[in-house]
Amino acid sequence: MFYNSEVYGDATNTALVPDWWRFDLMAAYKVTPHVTLQLNIYNITDELYYINKFLNVWYVTGQPGRPREYAVTVRRRF
Repeated sequence: MFYNSEVYGDATNTALVPDWWRFDLMAAYKVTPHVTLQLNIYNITDELYYINKFLNVWYVTGQPGRPREYAVTVRRRF
């Protein structure tokens, strides 16, 4: 779980960028003593949030964080 509080997006402290939460999940299963299968789900609620804030002359914008993503990994130990 990740939390970022609201922050001002401009030098005069007039534009607020809202706070956000992001939740990730991970599950792993040991198939054999040497092989592990893992599933990661990032941003399970598909929350729109901003990781960087930029001030423009007319508005505050930002770089959106990652959308919901899935990753499957197979690990093999020798």
